[in-house]
Amino acid sequence: LYSAFLMLGSLILPFIYGVLVLKEEVKILMVLGVIVLIFALVFNALEKNGKKEKTLKGFIYCLIVFLLNGTFGILSKCHQINDTAIETSCFLQWVTIFQTIFSAIILVIKTTVKKDKEMETVESSSEEGVKKPSPLLIIGIGAGYSVCWGMGFYLQLLALKVLPVSLVNPIVTSAVIVFSWLF
Repeated sequence: LYSAFLMLGSLILPFIYGVLVLKEEVKILMVLGVIVLIFALVFNALEKNGKKEKTLKGFIYCLIVFLLNGTFGILSKCHQINDTAIETSCFLQWVTIFQTIFSAIILVIKTTVKKDKEMETVESSSEEGVKKPSPLLIIGIGAGYSVCWGMGFYLQLLALKVLPVSLVNPIVTSAVIVFSWLF
């Protein structure tokens, strides 16, 4: 459910922004696609078989992720089409700095706040018999991810300068979904 909200936020909100604010060209298949995505999101979040499988707290977290990811896509487009904006590489650096700071704050909050008993049970049961990766491997994976993400986002920002956001974001999001499924 989280992944659906994450991906659909980067599809739906920038599309709506592109059409309503930037007056981008709209085709009937684009509108039908957004309607299908919204229905998929709503039905995925609803109860199944009369059971409340998802908590309100989890739904609120997913909604926040949906809004933040969609807003991030909109702000990226706004930056790229602004003639007085800083250079794309500088924008990428600032985004990375803010993401790092935001992630560090969340990490501190999550590690200092008392954990739920259920979470402690899951953590203790998952640690039995599991070999912990070396710090060098963790740093290597993090560095590799950072380089790949930075290059991909830089190319996306360059595309947003010349292409409609209602086209770029669906292509990028679809590619992420397909490639993460393949690999």
